[in-house]
Amino acid sequence: MKPVICLVALLGLVGLLVLGTELIAGDEPPKTPPIPNPTPETPPVPNPAPAGKFVPVTDVHHMMEGQGKLWGEIKDGILDSNWKAAENSAWLLAEVANVNQYQHEAADYKAWAKQMSDQCVELAGTLKKKDAAKSRDLVSKIGNTCSECHNKYK
Repeated sequence: MKPVICLVALLGLVGLLVLGTELIAGDEPPKTPPIPNPTPETPPVPNPAPAGKFVPVTDVHHMMEGQGKLWGEIKDGILDSNWKAAENSAWLLAEVANVNQYQHEAADYKAWAKQMSDQCVELAGTLKKKDAAKSRDLVSKIGNTCSECHNKYK
């Protein structure tokens, strides 16, 4: 019985030594502040200090294909009363539209992309409340914003 107790004690001592050296070495990952979870009541907080000049990783054609996919998911979610899926897609579309501002230098293009992003943020909040009538109204407004831009730039 004594050899078993000695083995357990030895293993415990080795564990403490290993753990102790880890703590002394300070291998803890750096602590970062929590990222706020956006809700319609508290919209996402923009980063006040941008990391540098933003450069898109894809061209406008691929961006538009992605926007079209999200747009379809939003409309399907409203029709199927799949509110959470539609809300998630609205948040993503808001961010993609936000990024889309960097795809063209023209002021009106940037304004339409910003307007669409803002409208999608509003839509996400409305979808969270499961307000079908207001959601359909906002979908119509967003569609008009898209059409205005596409009439000039497509």
